[in-house]
Amino acid sequence: MTAPQAFVRILVPIDFRELEDDEQGVEILAVDDRQIALSHASRDALVAAQRSMAGEGELRLLHATPAFDAGRVYRGKASASVLGGALDEINAEAVQNSDRVLAAAGKRYCPEINYSVSSRPGLALHVILDEAAKFNADLIVIPTSSRGAVARFFLGSTADRVIREAPCPVLVIPARSSAS
Repeated sequence: MTAPQAFVRILVPIDFRELEDDEQGVEILAVDDRQIALSHASRDALVAAQRSMAGEGELRLLHATPAFDAGRVYRGKASASVLGGALDEINAEAVQNSDRVLAAAGKRYCPEINYSVSSRPGLALHVILDEAAKFNADLIVIPTSSRGAVARFFLGSTADRVIREAPCPVLVIPARSSAS
């Protein structure tokens, strides 16, 4: 029996948000003049990905930004042309800001690892699966959210769907309980 080989191309979807007043239980990243909250599960996913990676491998840190232009279908042709340019600029700025956050996370948690960042608008599930295919990922290391069972039932779980639809193995990093 041969030993399993380490993974070479690992995709790590990362979720983050602006830090709220007196928020605890998150990792804090300073990016530009903002304080960004990164879940412990996201940090743990980065650590797990590094441990799973072959020496010459690459981590791809990924973030799905909201698709601010999703409402174009409801506005009709006339307003789409007026707002289209502004919405494209908003999406581009969201991607740039997200890339800066991912780069800060990479610098802090992956300082000696070859990593790249990718952000784009869309539903997290679709962005993750599309990036896994484009990046030719050997492994996806995905943190779970801390939403409860009721929220997962009504909203669905991105991690659950990624597990079922991914083109490669998926390692799921659980969210910590509020007591940890």
